[in-house]
Amino acid sequence: KPGKTSNNTCFKSVNFIMLTIFSTSKPFTGHNAVIQLNAIGSWLKLRPRCEIILFGDDKGTLEVAQEFGIIHVPDIACNEHGTPLLSDMFRTASEMASFPILCYVNADIILLSDFLPAIGSIDRKPYLAIGQRWDLNVDERLNFNKQDWEVSLRRNLAISGKLHAVTGID
Repeated sequence: KPGKTSNNTCFKSVNFIMLTIFSTSKPFTGHNAVIQLNAIGSWLKLRPRCEIILFGDDKGTLEVAQEFGIIHVPDIACNEHGTPLLSDMFRTASEMASFPILCYVNADIILLSDFLPAIGSIDRKPYLAIGQRWDLNVDERLNFNKQDWEVSLRRNLAISGKLHAVTGID
């Protein structure tokens, strides 16, 4: 059925999406904790609810996974510098996923309610979709219990946000 997002972007069709999101995080300390908890909180607000797999064993990762009821995979292959290998995360996520569509998202990316309709509008199979991010400084935890959290965030984005160049490393 046709759908629209709150910013009036039209999608040609919207399919019911069951999605597995997977990511790896930095240690959950200081500012990194704030931005990563905001991101994960936004993923948990998506409807229908997405399966979330969080890779890694950095400080706080296990506790966050337990607190939010998400899947935690502590062991991940890394390169000689200790950087997690995306290939290992993709392989493991595809083996573990309950849902047919996989989505890798950096652990500091907030997803909004128009995300799943955008994914649902893709009518080519198989596909690889890549997004462009907006940059916005968010220095405190978002209150996802407030019904207007997304409206408020979009308002702040319109005032202070900046579309990141397509050459970003995300």
